[in-house]
Amino acid sequence: MKIPAALFLASFLLLLLPQFVHSQSEYIDKNTFGISGGYNYSENNISSSSGFDVVFTLLSSIDVGYQRASGNVENKDNYYYRDIIKTSSNIFYADYNFRQRENAINLKALIGYFNGSTSMENIYGDERKINSSGVVLGLGIYPRLSSNKYFEGRAAVELTYGLLSNSIEQPYSGEIESEFNNIRSLSIGLPLRLIITPAFSFVFAPYASKDLVNTDYSIFWGISLRTVVSFGLSEKENE
Repeated sequence: MKIPAALFLASFLLLLLPQFVHSQSEYIDKNTFGISGGYNYSENNISSSSGFDVVFTLLSSIDVGYQRASGNVENKDNYYYRDIIKTSSNIFYADYNFRQRENAINLKALIGYFNGSTSMENIYGDERKINSSGVVLGLGIYPRLSSNKYFEGRAAVELTYGLLSNSIEQPYSGEIESEFNNIRSLSIGLPLRLIITPAFSFVFAPYASKDLVNTDYSIFWGISLRTVVSFGLSEKENE
């Protein structure tokens, strides 16, 4: 007996929902360190997810981040389980930002570790749980579209690839305990930065994401709201 399709759907969503348009080094010009925190929300026609992230920037080009998310998925495929599937996820990651043309174009390479869980309750009140974990790889490009003293607009295009192992806690007799699957998604965003001071900014980033493996899944829409603070500005850079 294989893991129910609805379980695989939920475990897939755990990786898809937290996107990486929230990394911050593209917002830091000629600074040594930075820190940001943000709230993230996304949804499609059968699910929604929200959470937070914290990102540290080292040496102006290295982002080290943590994202936490939780959400609900509608169960439309398996009548043995309740209507709502609960998900939670954690991602730890680092990326390197290759700056081009005085920070007008940013290219990023990312590697991270994903870990999450999916909880379902059957019609008898028993809870089933799937644990998912694995490596996340990503590539992104972030060209600057416009900027002045108070405002900066960028585009964000990201390809995410995940290598996940899914396992069921306390499987039924004859049920497959674990399976491995690959995940690929494409995200497009439009981060908009409001510059309060050279060292303090607010960023609003709407984005959309699409699964490249299971094309039947609808597009996800989301937003990220964050504050970015940088350190190490010299007097010359503040002019």
